[in-house]
Amino acid sequence: MFSLINISATQINTIVTIVSIICTIVTAICAYRAKKIKNELLEKLNSFEIVSYKDRLHKLYLDLSSKIRLKNWNQGGKNNDLLTNLDKELRDFNQFKGKIPSEKQESLKTTINSALQHLDSVCQGYTYSTTPLLKDLDIIDENLNSICNELMFK
Repeated sequence: MFSLINISATQINTIVTIVSIICTIVTAICAYRAKKIKNELLEKLNSFEIVSYKDRLHKLYLDLSSKIRLKNWNQGGKNNDLLTNLDKELRDFNQFKGKIPSEKQESLKTTINSALQHLDSVCQGYTYSTTPLLKDLDIIDENLNSICNELMFK
């Protein structure tokens, strides 16, 4: 009546082996998909960190840009906090070097170094460095915007 009783041990081993192979293949496929999703998520998180950095730097750039055009804009060191924060943000770029495409890293790093040199001169009171500083900050802002747009819409 029941045909299961007539199954031999060899047939049971064969069925168990086939089921094990199928389970192994399914597990490997799931692991591959999970790894792919994890890498995409890490890439998006890196993008959000760069966007956050870009936004902070952009805000400081706009603040400095509006204040630096005023006569006696830093008289008595009233904007030293702004300059210090800008210096800190520019130096924090090193945290993101590995998260930015390598072909854009070098030009951005060069512009940031130039901006830091001009910022040092501005902090020492040399007003002739304000225009080059603003130009460097504008280039940095433009490059970071372009990088963020590329990373966010991948």
